[in-house]
Amino acid sequence: MKVVIVDCNCHRPAHHRVFAEMMPRLARSGVELVVADQWRKEFASADLVVGADPIADRDELSKTRILGQRTLNRFTRLQVATEQNGPVARYCSPASDEELTAASRGWGDVAVLKYDWSSRRNGVFLWPLAESRKPFPADFKSGTDLFMEFLPEDPATYKIDAFDGQILGSWILPTRNMTLPDWQVISDQKSYSFEPPENLNRAIAKVSLALLRHGAGYTSFDLMRSGDEFRIIEMNTCGVGTGIWQDQPLHYAETYAKALLQTLERRDTIPVFADLRARAAEANSDQAVAVVLDRPEQTSLSPDLSQPVAETVLADSAELRFYNRLTDTERLAPKRLTKIIRSNAEPFLRHAFETSPFYRDRLSMLFSQGGSVDWDRWEDIPLTTEDDVATNRDLLLSRHTDALHGAVVHCSALHSSGRPMTVSKSTLQLASESCIEARLFRWFGIKANEAMASLLPEITRDGEATWVPKWLALQRGPLLYADTDMSALDRLRWLGKSGVAALRALPSQAHALAAAAAENPELKTTFTVIFTEGEIVTAQTRDLCREHLGSRIADTYRRVEAAPIALQCPASDIYHMQSEICIVEVVDDNGHATSPGGTGQVVVTPFYNYAMPLVRYATGDIVELAARPFGLGDRCACGKSLPVIQHIHKRQG
Repeated sequence: MKVVIVDCNCHRPAHHRVFAEMMPRLARSGVELVVADQWRKEFASADLVVGADPIADRDELSKTRILGQRTLNRFTRLQVATEQNGPVARYCSPASDEELTAASRGWGDVAVLKYDWSSRRNGVFLWPLAESRKPFPADFKSGTDLFMEFLPEDPATYKIDAFDGQILGSWILPTRNMTLPDWQVISDQKSYSFEPPENLNRAIAKVSLALLRHGAGYTSFDLMRSGDEFRIIEMNTCGVGTGIWQDQPLHYAETYAKALLQTLERRDTIPVFADLRARAAEANSDQAVAVVLDRPEQTSLSPDLSQPVAETVLADSAELRFYNRLTDTERLAPKRLTKIIRSNAEPFLRHAFETSPFYRDRLSMLFSQGGSVDWDRWEDIPLTTEDDVATNRDLLLSRHTDALHGAVVHCSALHSSGRPMTVSKSTLQLASESCIEARLFRWFGIKANEAMASLLPEITRDGEATWVPKWLALQRGPLLYADTDMSALDRLRWLGKSGVAALRALPSQAHALAAAAAENPELKTTFTVIFTEGEIVTAQTRDLCREHLGSRIADTYRRVEAAPIALQCPASDIYHMQSEICIVEVVDDNGHATSPGGTGQVVVTPFYNYAMPLVRYATGDIVELAARPFGLGDRCACGKSLPVIQHIHKRQG
């Protein structure tokens, strides 16, 4: 027998360890397991197809037994669990505010609003039921979206994965209390052990088994504790996260393989594709069916520069292709670069207009009758402010982010008042930012196998402490972290013994290190370069680091809400705008472009963030443009023609 798992995110040189471990286990029972990142016509003859994401319509699929299609929406999934007497938190999907009032009696002062289009805490909001009650949401779809009771006792999410009634694994995800302004951002990325009570496992298994007839195979159940009991608050049946596989690969390989064998024994009860597709249309879930797309077997590392990248980023080695492309675009004549930027920004702007309620009116005048962008109207678009991000997040979020743009992640940014606010980003946006960061390392000659130290908050890449993204190199240098309690002098001693080639730090941290080295010349250490971000770099700090650490500073001007906006030039202290991923404007008080050499506010449009579009976002930062922009054939001393910021005068965040 043959089982095919199609997962549009599994494009790796080698299979995930869980899949690799499953293959011999299933082979011993006479089952061949094939795992692929794209659909192939021959898969239609498999005994069972499991789509980690829904698969597009195909004639050859009509009679194929398939799991993973989206025939249930957020509301109807909970209905299936309710029919099986599952321990579901109280919920409703009303058509009016009056119906919400009637259904939510006894829930308290707030409820949780969950839009069906949301994922990973995106599009989930606290909704007041008492004095501060808002008008009933205009875009709420009864029978699809839902309100749920707020369970305030324990903010952690208890996770149980199941497939065809088989419990695959369980753990605790340390989510945060929804009353916090940036509750979506989870700083603790670890998972914790959770052994569900046996009666809970039985209840989840029963619901999982019932989901099978609706075309749902792998299901991840989210539960919260209420008193001494657990309540189901969510059931994810498409694009299920598998991060826990990193911690429990052998366990998941064993239970998943066992579940597949069990499913094959009753494969005749599994619906065929044609039936599931009809159900998807009936449930108004057909927009999610066409997710796993055909991809070419091979793609060029140097695509046509006139073609938009948004359609190809996140395909095999897409980051590498985009990164290679940057070596060409950074040297293009301004008019040629502008043409490419606009061709990549246009689909983003159309997406923002069509799927973000906040921009429905704001962008309406931007499109001509033929649907193309009228760039002459660009400055007519009102600026998006930090207050908009803080108070209208629910309206800014896109109602439909393509699965090929990746999962949504949440980042915490600071309002100028000091209060946190949340920005959601698609993996597509993060991928583009990763390429710009790699560009900075290339500009300053850091090799991928060299070690780097960091005084910034700890990050990991793919479970490893490294500064190098996996797509960039096979040999990846380590990223070493200093103890956060160390003094500048102790850090200097530690760095002297670490043998690192480069350092990441805030400018103030670099200044303190250089000052400590000046007072303790016997501890002097050198780096190839010090990468800074987050604060303004003063001339004094640059001079101190050059004299006492033997290092030049390479500064990144970035905003959490946007992206890397500009990188320091490798030949001077000016900054090159990162125009390939972000439209950068410097405007006067009326929102119009300042002249060369002028000073104004930075306004940005990061055009790969399809999850939470920001169009003409006013940063509050003040910069000075170069007095003479590059013209035809002109280049910076470094050989690049990217637009230039001469000085950064004020950084809001």
